[in-house]
Amino acid sequence: MTTRRPTTAIVALILTSFALVLSGLAPATAATTGAVKGVVISAGQPIAGLTVQLMRSDTEGETWTRVATDTTDAKGAYAFTGVKISEVYHHLVRISDSHGRYVTTDRSFTPRSGRTVTRNATVKPAGFLTGKVFRADGASPTTTRVHLIGPDVTIGDPDQNIKAYDTDRGVKADGTYRFAGLPAGDYTVRYTDTSRKYLDQCYDGVLAKLGSDPTCDSTEVPAAKVVTVAAKATSTLTDQTLTHAGARLSGTVTSTAGSILKGIDVTPVPQGSDSRDWYDYAKATGSAGTFSRGSLSSGQWQLYAEDSNGVWASQWVGGTNQATAQVFDLSAGETIDNIAIKLKSRAVLSVKTTTGSTRATFVVSVSRKVTGSAVSGKVSAALAGNTKTATLSGGKATITLTGLTAGKHTFRIHFEGNGNTSTGTKNVTATVG
Repeated sequence: MTTRRPTTAIVALILTSFALVLSGLAPATAATTGAVKGVVISAGQPIAGLTVQLMRSDTEGETWTRVATDTTDAKGAYAFTGVKISEVYHHLVRISDSHGRYVTTDRSFTPRSGRTVTRNATVKPAGFLTGKVFRADGASPTTTRVHLIGPDVTIGDPDQNIKAYDTDRGVKADGTYRFAGLPAGDYTVRYTDTSRKYLDQCYDGVLAKLGSDPTCDSTEVPAAKVVTVAAKATSTLTDQTLTHAGARLSGTVTSTAGSILKGIDVTPVPQGSDSRDWYDYAKATGSAGTFSRGSLSSGQWQLYAEDSNGVWASQWVGGTNQATAQVFDLSAGETIDNIAIKLKSRAVLSVKTTTGSTRATFVVSVSRKVTGSAVSGKVSAALAGNTKTATLSGGKATITLTGLTAGKHTFRIHFEGNGNTSTGTKNVTATVG
């Protein structure tokens, strides 16, 4: 006989079971937030009015996001609650002064569930750097940027090397600039004209060491004056004038048939330099095919043209290689215009190979990459000193090398190029039986 339980008993049983489930889940749903607090001092005294930012990163310290902001009170105290806890989160508090009287500093911490972590901090007094900069042509100096290299005081993740102070500032219409919050120490100062009329120069009036990363570091530019900034003091530099006018090379890039080519990188290289990326120009030719490269220091320069898409053949301007390329002898402020660069299409080589006991036969096809059309000219096949040449007909030629030894060989198939298509080479590996 089946016994029926009263409805009230069933409801009570369900409620009791639900309560047990909830009590069993309690440890797993413990607080997922914590808190952090601290006191900020300098020279043993609490500092009021400082900005404290709660920062969080979920990318191993590569990028920090501001979560909340507080201001230290009369006792130098700050506090944050509701700090989210997660295995992927990293936390720190960043302390700065909007007036620049103290050097920005970080304190990292690990929040604890339902508890308050204490992170006190000591900030160092900062210094200030001011000055004026003008242009020799009398134009507005607002295109000038001022760069500092100074003490290695960083914030955030140490691997990111982010300075705790501003290292790059613009210039006002009256030529003035001001840096605040600087750690006490020695600095080098560099001035950059973003209009590119003037070359980068160092304090005081010295030409910077130019390149893809211009510098006024005293080890590379000994004549550059080093500026000392003291804590709680303002260092005022003497007025500077940009006087090192840069030279410029400009012109147009077309195909050998005269079609305008856009997207071509034209890089100026000091004569004899073995680095084509010496001067960092990311801007390629535009829709009109024109280029303008500068500011360049006085001296002898060469140009290298390159198609990043690989359709048009790279070229040292005015020659077949760097040794034979045209040399542009520039004086300070000189501009050479109307340089005409004509590029050939790259050659595309296709090779079919058959081998015998002492021979290898190559059927070579050559086309222009830009159009895919067949080309004329001569091709050769070579293995060491064993070379034969043939003339292309309809873009094809057959070449047979004889007297070969048995074994695996790598043959060099070479197209000599013509007036519209560049040279091309392809290595082919085949086994002679």
